[in-house]
Amino acid sequence: MVEALGINVKVLYFVMFMIGTALSGLAGALNLPSSGLSASGSSTAFASVVPILVIGGLGNIQGAFPAAIIMGLIQALAAIFIP
Repeated sequence: MVEALGINVKVLYFVMFMIGTALSGLAGALNLPSSGLSASGSSTAFASVVPILVIGGLGNIQGAFPAAIIMGLIQALAAIFIP
């Protein structure tokens, strides 16, 4: 519908992707002083994401959101009760 109004959708997708990439890079740079830098940092994030994808379903936003909430609660309760 927007394309019918004369807006180039491919350029719009590209610009939005570039803005999202820039914001994620900025967020990572601002988070670095508080979290620190380690070589194994990506493996801990990967270990948290894979169960969420399995529980919620790959590409399913409606399933991934509750799965992320469940995984977050499990990790928080495990940190409290299993020191």
